[in-house]
Amino acid sequence: MDLYFDAQHPAGAARALRDLGITLQHQGNMREAAEKLREALELQTAPELSGDRAWTMHALAAVERDRGRLAEALDLLAVALELHLDSESLHGQAWAHFHRGQVLLRMGRATPAEEELREALELYGRTQDGRGAAWALTQLARARLTAGDASAAADGLRQAVVRHREHEDARGEAWTLFHLGQALEESGDLPAALRELERSRTMFNRMRDVYGLACARHHSARVTRDQRAAQTGSLRNSGFARQLLQDARLDFQRVGVEHGEAWSCVELAVIDAGNGRAAQALELVDVAARLFGALGDRRGESWARFLRCTLLPLASPGGSVVGTAVAEEELARLRVELRSADWAVDPSLEQYAEAFALVLERGVEPESGWQAWRLGMVPSRHAREVVAVLPR
Repeated sequence: MDLYFDAQHPAGAARALRDLGITLQHQGNMREAAEKLREALELQTAPELSGDRAWTMHALAAVERDRGRLAEALDLLAVALELHLDSESLHGQAWAHFHRGQVLLRMGRATPAEEELREALELYGRTQDGRGAAWALTQLARARLTAGDASAAADGLRQAVVRHREHEDARGEAWTLFHLGQALEESGDLPAALRELERSRTMFNRMRDVYGLACARHHSARVTRDQRAAQTGSLRNSGFARQLLQDARLDFQRVGVEHGEAWSCVELAVIDAGNGRAAQALELVDVAARLFGALGDRRGESWARFLRCTLLPLASPGGSVVGTAVAEEELARLRVELRSADWAVDPSLEQYAEAFALVLERGVEPESGWQAWRLGMVPSRHAREVVAVLPR
């Protein structure tokens, strides 16, 4: 890279920076990946470098998508697709449609996401890119999961795993196994879900992908916790799950993915609250709310605020009566916001907020412990999958 700079060769220097950014992304270091890709873009402003600029832009869009910055990702992809069209790069167009499909999935919009991914698949076919086609199949199956068809998603993901193996793409295989674990969880087969999530965790660890490892740890912890709780009837045996979540939180923090860190805080709070550590849980949901708020993810923030209301009667410094009164005020504000929201509200959360208002009205006895878990009022896997930073 230094040689390109020394030779005053901006095109070569930009490509080297882009390659470094993509390598950092594959290692899961999203913060540094974004920095290097932005440096590359600064060197690609000349009209004759517009083709290279398009490739850098959709690489940066992929990074910002994983960091929860969906508006920026969509803006980058819109320009990238236009530049790829101008340069008649079918391969570039395929990847731009592919990344746009993934952004739409993070918005919870399965149908338009499938349209983008099918367009990508068709273009991969025309350019004979079997590896790209395998990735498109993975995301098309994931779109089925977003649409609520877990069985079809699992079938599609199993087929995609075979395609990734044919192309010796370990990274594609690891992410596909990760999504297969999620589909199996949604189908209710927790033991099988855990097996696939652990397989993906092992692969991410082997390839030193910190972001992938953090995602696998997070969801493996959730499934482990829920499986043990189903067997024992409580959250008391969640020590291993808590350690996985703590590791995931630190990994997300290290690589600059605040959205992942916030959700790890939420899941840690669930375990702590279920183990009689309400004050510690309250601190964690407050941290999560701040992280979601800084990112602009109102769906995540609304979940953190709701869980705070379930914890205040148990952890308020002013005691149960004061905590309940504060919780009633905060929950009333949240309910109004959820009813008038123009973003992707979790329908379950709306129901829980209305129901818990009645619980608070009747009064909460601290001796009875944290009621949200017993009442099933905790976020599901799907709650985390949608990032509500844009209007519906």
